[in-house]
Amino acid sequence: MAATPWSQIKDEASRSQDEEEPSTWRDQEGAKSMHPDPLHLLVVELVGFLFHNYCTKDPTTKDEILNMVLREDGHHFPEAIHQASECLQLVFSMDVREVDHPKHIFVLVPTLGLTCNGMVSDGHSMPKASNLVVVLGMILLEGNCAHEEEIWETLNDMGIYVKREHYICGSALC
Repeated sequence: MAATPWSQIKDEASRSQDEEEPSTWRDQEGAKSMHPDPLHLLVVELVGFLFHNYCTKDPTTKDEILNMVLREDGHHFPEAIHQASECLQLVFSMDVREVDHPKHIFVLVPTLGLTCNGMVSDGHSMPKASNLVVVLGMILLEGNCAHEEEIWETLNDMGIYVKREHYICGSALC
């Protein structure tokens, strides 16, 4: 199935409105789902990038975000970081904090104060229940369908591997 250019869809939509055929809500929703908002796609990529850096315990700089995620869409940085922060808070209960304002260095901090063993620590560990939240969050962010390889890549970043015993989570058998 070939992709229809956005301009062609807009032209067809305006033509159909000019004609006396009423458009339905379902038709409009179908057009929206075929062509997601470009900013939304950047935010999804930014959430994944921030979360990956959190799992590898690496801080994230604004320059990294601009060069590796936003690229030529750097002018969207303020809105993208804002939306990514909201998403991370709602889905993962993680705050995006700028820890070094002059250098623009960001880290994720669990808002519930939980760690792998359920006790408060430096904020670089994941709560036990977060494994499920991570997988469900990935599925949600990918439009209710995430590829198994992407999920395992994220779980591997968290130290959870196929057919290997994890000291907290137990066995990850597939």
